[in-house]
Amino acid sequence: MDKEEIEEAKRKYGPHLSFSGVKILGSGVKWIEQIHAAADKISPEATHVILHDAARPAVPYSDIEALMAAAEKHDAVTLVSPTRATLVEVDEHGHPMAYHFSSRFMNVLTPQVYSKEKFREMAQAQREVHPSATTLLKGSDLNIRVRGSGDAGLAKTMMNMLPKPKVKPPSSPFEEAQW
Repeated sequence: MDKEEIEEAKRKYGPHLSFSGVKILGSGVKWIEQIHAAADKISPEATHVILHDAARPAVPYSDIEALMAAAEKHDAVTLVSPTRATLVEVDEHGHPMAYHFSSRFMNVLTPQVYSKEKFREMAQAQREVHPSATTLLKGSDLNIRVRGSGDAGLAKTMMNMLPKPKVKPPSSPFEEAQW
């Protein structure tokens, strides 16, 4: 993101996110550059860091709860989902080299959670945590990445299917005005 995009994001989303301690930071375009830039901004009281791709607006609360529970036991936890199709490995010219059955692969999702120490280690090395040091947690198929209008429509439909919270209306104007 360039500085103008960061300022626009702060203006648009800052008021909605600041109530829960979310900070909007800017850095390079690569994932690891963003992690490196955020490492020094972590609150001293924080025990964990959650990384989330904003293009995944429909993360079910059950995934988030399971992720937080697993974070109590592991330094790095990543949501994953099964890959459903056979994959083909290609060379640098796009020529097929090998087929791989989907049972051997998973899609990496977000959010991901790291202990503060593991996050800082990753940021300092500017290298993601090795997969062998990561706990994989099966996520919901509803956790989709929005890549265009078709995906956005699907995400909106899924969110509209969620049960609406029951809100008790105020019984009087005086009750409504109370702080």
